[in-house]
Amino acid sequence: MAVSSAAPRPGDRATGAPDSAPTRGQDTARGVAWVLVACVIFTLVYASGRLAGGGVGGLQIMAIRYASALVCIVGFALARRGGVSACRSPRPFRHFSRAMMGGLGGACLIQGVTLLPMAEASAIGLLDGVFSVILGIVLLGERVRPLRWLGVALSLVGGLLVIAGRADLSGLLDHLLAGGAVFYPLAGAAFVAMERVLMRQLALREGKMAILFHVNLFGTLILMPVALMTWVPLEGPTLALLIAFGPLALLGQFCNIRGFALAEVSITGPVWYSWLIFAAALGWVMFDEVPGPGVILGGAVIALGGVLLCASGRKRVPALPASAPADTLGPSETPGKAGRE
Repeated sequence: MAVSSAAPRPGDRATGAPDSAPTRGQDTARGVAWVLVACVIFTLVYASGRLAGGGVGGLQIMAIRYASALVCIVGFALARRGGVSACRSPRPFRHFSRAMMGGLGGACLIQGVTLLPMAEASAIGLLDGVFSVILGIVLLGERVRPLRWLGVALSLVGGLLVIAGRADLSGLLDHLLAGGAVFYPLAGAAFVAMERVLMRQLALREGKMAILFHVNLFGTLILMPVALMTWVPLEGPTLALLIAFGPLALLGQFCNIRGFALAEVSITGPVWYSWLIFAAALGWVMFDEVPGPGVILGGAVIALGGVLLCASGRKRVPALPASAPADTLGPSETPGKAGRE
């Protein structure tokens, strides 16, 4: 077997050789830590309506968040070599569609957390995994394994357990059609799942800067005119708080990307369900909310279903031959919660 004459650089790993057990363990630990930080950040982001006093609508909050994030991204792009050229894309309509789904999903989730106890709204919002499986079958022609169907079934049962504490199941449809509070996290989960389908297609073809720039540009253009029609005047501290959620959400996305890059999805995906724990803790500390037995049991069943969904989507990646350069790999895909914004 031929041996490369090039000396390895410090910190490089041998191409095609299996990682040592300590290195894999350290990467996994760091990946989990990054995802946990992302969970904490997005717990705060989705609680922004509550933290702002509960009088600001989700659309206005998302419009402010998109606009402040856009300013940050443009500033960062201008400071980099190449400037805004890294933000160009030949697929503006797909970015537009993704921004619309993400904006509506984020607004609905924020509204749901504002109207419902945090643990309850978060548990219902985590049903986006079920909607993702359905959309994957319908739109992408994906084949679903029995283990994934079991995860879908458990998630649905958990969702019904959580919702049962809010509305009588026999009148659930009427409750949703009447605009009940449960409608918002359910709709948010559906919109987030649709955004994930579009995000998956974009992530395989576009750079991170182009994706982040376009989602915040189109999100601002779509939501700001609507938000202005029902704009609630804000005091200086409240406006500053909502503006800060833009760069905070960008930081959360960065942490999420780092976590999914360092550790396998079968590990980092289930970690995202710790969102339930952080949401319940924030609701208890800040708003004196104590989750009921139905919410605790339903949330646990949804989390178990989510773990099965992540495990059923795990793929084995063959090792590269020793002669293959590392940059021949295609864009990495991060299913699970990597698309959540």
